[in-house]
Amino acid sequence: MHTRQPSINSQTFAINEPEVIEGSISSNGENVTLNDEEEDLSTDSYQDSDIDESETMFDPVKYIHSALMNAMDVSMDWNKSMVIQAQTSGVLKNKEFELINLLDKSQNDLIEYKKNFEEGFEVVRNLVKDLKQTKKKLDLLTEQFKSRYPIEYSQSKDKILQVNLQSEINENDKSKRENKTNEDDNEDDEIYII
Repeated sequence: MHTRQPSINSQTFAINEPEVIEGSISSNGENVTLNDEEEDLSTDSYQDSDIDESETMFDPVKYIHSALMNAMDVSMDWNKSMVIQAQTSGVLKNKEFELINLLDKSQNDLIEYKKNFEEGFEVVRNLVKDLKQTKKKLDLLTEQFKSRYPIEYSQSKDKILQVNLQSEINENDKSKRENKTNEDDNEDDEIYII
């Protein structure tokens, strides 16, 4: 990972450690004097302060720089998750758009189907009405034919009944033959199965 060095001299903003003063006042208000050894220690630490200053002083620029670099590392992961979230959001938005289009199309189709159903229902109503009128006319004609030509009417009725009866007999014979053929086929299948 590439890191940049700060362009500001951080030593100008550094906070120095408190200085040790001879004969300082203690917490209870009394004057305290330092002996020679303590003075030597305090002056030695003061003389070596340029070495210790860099180690003990708070450097805000370095702190901010390191904090920003850590934040950038975290933000890279965050950016990746944001990209994934944006892609997922785009896919969901696309699906939502498709669903809205399908919903609109289905509502339009439903309106069209209702219209077609109403038109078809009107056609059926007219057809039923026409069939009733035709049946009335046919019944009227039948009655007129029956009263004017009773012998011919009876003969035609008998002929129609014979034709219907014969067609029923033929259908029964045909279905019996088909059933027998199916039974024979099933017997052959049973032989092969065993």
